[in-house]
Amino acid sequence: MSQDVVPGAVVFEYESTVEDVRETVKVLSRKQRGMAGLVSRPAVWVVIGALGVAAVTGAAVTGSTAFLALGSLLLLEALVLPWVYVLSARRQARAVGDQLVPCRVTVDEDGVRTATATMDAHLAWGAFGSYIETDRLFVLRGPQRAGIRGGWIAKRGAPDQISLDRLRALLDQHLQRA
Repeated sequence: MSQDVVPGAVVFEYESTVEDVRETVKVLSRKQRGMAGLVSRPAVWVVIGALGVAAVTGAAVTGSTAFLALGSLLLLEALVLPWVYVLSARRQARAVGDQLVPCRVTVDEDGVRTATATMDAHLAWGAFGSYIETDRLFVLRGPQRAGIRGGWIAKRGAPDQISLDRLRALLDQHLQRA
């Protein structure tokens, strides 16, 4: 790991855990803001289920096997789709679990730099859209563009409360709090 520290920067040193990854994936999966994020996915599942029930009912009335097949497919999708998100998040957390190593995260006016024994990456503030503070993490969310998800900074890596306050101030200065 590089030991360069920029004056005025906040430095966090910690070893990431699978729990960090799980919490980050959970927060990032709620990326849509406001009521749209709270309601959209469940509403889609309910609509798909209702269409499935309507198609199965139509099949019972008309005797159509096409309606029965369509209704069964829609009902199955309405029941399975919510679990796809959960299983995907678990798989992502397991895949990242082997790559968790001690890291140094340096946050300054230019952005966020993460350094480990095998890599050194710098992301400017423009790579992020907003952040969410949880009890354990600062989760940095990518902008609304596809392909950029985000990352996290573990609070336990702060040397003191002053560093946490400085990080919060930098994040508030450069990103929208979600």
